[in-house]
Amino acid sequence: MTWKVVVVSPLLWPIYAPHGVFAMPSLFRFLALIGILCGLLYGGMFALANLYQPKQREMTITVPPDKFAKQR
Repeated sequence: MTWKVVVVSPLLWPIYAPHGVFAMPSLFRFLALIGILCGLLYGGMFALANLYQPKQREMTITVPPDKFAKQR
């Protein structure tokens, strides 16, 4: 019987890889890792944008009149 398995992590190689199965090439591993990290980042930003409601408050700042004068 032949196994059609691709082992993504080198840490799981001795556990799940039967004899004669090749590890996933490093480029695919890197792209899979980048894809997972981007997905987690996107999910975190989506959750912050939709689930977090900041407190609203008023702010008053006094601007001195010399800031309005034209600089010559």
